[in-house]
Amino acid sequence: MNSDFEGTLRVIVALWREHGVDIRRPAKLEEIASVETRLGVPLPPEAVALYRNVDGMAASEADFPISTRLIRIWPLAELRLATSSEAARFSGGIVFADYLVHSHEYCLTSDGAVAIVAGDASHIVSPSLAVFLRGYAADDVRVFR
Repeated sequence: MNSDFEGTLRVIVALWREHGVDIRRPAKLEEIASVETRLGVPLPPEAVALYRNVDGMAASEADFPISTRLIRIWPLAELRLATSSEAARFSGGIVFADYLVHSHEYCLTSDGAVAIVAGDASHIVSPSLAVFLRGYAADDVRVFR
């Protein structure tokens, strides 16, 4: 993984810690492999790097801090595949996060982009997880809509 992406991950983890987000310990390779087996698809390398740094947010939605940009990055155990009823274009993408307590969800598409999963309003918001997380860290409004 490149140093820019690693730097972005450090910024995000520091942001979460600064604002009291209950973050999970880094995932082990065996845990990642288990999720890939359950989903039937491999995680993209950027997602593996994310989960090797931190296994998402453990905070409940009831006490979700506004400082997290209202996006919750899910732990590995919560990852699932997008269904055709959610977003036909992105069916089979890996759903990994949500915005504003499931107002919409985010998925990693088969080509590595990040899409909002919201029925007919589903669309790409970022060409990659790395770009998405940089936008998240910078509070860039483009990752929210």
